Amino acid sequence: MGIAAIIVIAVAIIGAIGYFAWKKRQAEIAALAALAASLGLQYSQSDPGNVLAMPFKFLRQGDEQKVRDFLVGTHDGRDLQLFDFDAITETRSTNAQGMTTTSHSHHHYTCGTITMAAACPELRIGQENFLSRLGSHIGVHDVEFESAEFNKEFRVHCDDQRFAFSLIDARMMEWLLTAAGSVPAIEVVGPFVFLAVNRMNPSEWSSLLEWFDQFLAHVPEVVYSTYPPR
Repeated sequence: MGIAAIIVIAVAIIGAIGYFAWKKRQAEIAALAALAASLGLQYSQSDPGNVLAMPFKFLRQGDEQKVRDFLVGTHDGRDLQLFDFDAITETRSTNAQGMTTTSHSHHHYTCGTITMAAACPELRIGQENFLSRLGSHIGVHDVEFESAEFNKEFRVHCDDQRFAFSLIDARMMEWLLTAAGSVPAIEVVGPFVFLAVNRMNPSEWSSLLEWFDQFLAHVPEVVYSTYPPR
């Protein structure tokens, strides 16, 4: 087979891959637009605001951050947005010959924010793991609760322990143990609740609304009376 024929075949393969990727993307856009319409939300392929400027530590991870595919509007009278988020980390390594190579790792999430009628101190809930347990031995201490089971599953960071204990009471702990076992991050700050899960298909996005509904239903009344909106 001649070089020209090989080039033609290679171009055809690249073109086919690009076409199927485009078709898949168009299907995603159509599915999200249909979902937005069914939920009374607006769909946008790009960020209609500036979500990366919001006060969520999770969105600042990696060396580069990208967002796309937004569903924006209100849900039960609360401001809501759902979107996809990519965190990109760059790693450089140099071999014995002095040659430097650069690699990139991508982490993909589907995220959401919703508002609540409170002015909350910053609080973060994440999965307990080896690194967080190691951190506790080198001076990075999180909030500890009376439930050993909860402390084993989650790490909670909050400078205002009174708020942490007010928000995460026994009822909230019990619900989180059943509903947040695979959730990489939950953050509460000001009037916002933030949720990040591993990347979802468009058909699964509506489950985030159900999750927010349940989270807000488990927020103790003392949070609203002690930390009223400003």
